[in-house]
Amino acid sequence: FTTCPSVHAADDVSVMETLEVIPHLIRSARAFMGERLPLRVGPSQLGCRENPYGASTAQNEANGRVCLTRIDPRQRGLFNAAWIVGYFAACAREGIEAVAFGDFTGPFGFVYRRGNFAQPWFDQQDGPMVYPAFHIMAGLSKLGGASLLSVGTSGIDS
Repeated sequence: FTTCPSVHAADDVSVMETLEVIPHLIRSARAFMGERLPLRVGPSQLGCRENPYGASTAQNEANGRVCLTRIDPRQRGLFNAAWIVGYFAACAREGIEAVAFGDFTGPFGFVYRRGNFAQPWFDQQDGPMVYPAFHIMAGLSKLGGASLLSVGTSGIDS
């Protein structure tokens, strides 16, 4: 299965809070499927590939935080890198076999390529560039077979 964190709300806090539901979605999927098949998640990313409620995704020429849009400017920034770490951690804790995020280039990409949508700052630069999440993906790609460490904190955010 796949998810999109900006279906109901697109502000930064709400999108990050969607990470809290990932374990529940995984447990629900397992309740339907049972344990006989490995569970894989993705491709998941900040932007929306398809609008489940309409004919197309929302337009976002202004690069804002918009629900159900294909073009989410946070895909190109540190926000996406942090979101991927949280998403991957939630999936790892639930024993997911594989997780896929985004695409190589384009609206859900990790490598900049001039496209048919505005990519402020990147469009004004010369030469090849990668988005911050590229480095997260490079690190995660080396974790196959690694042990999962459980960490916690004594404090609770309010």
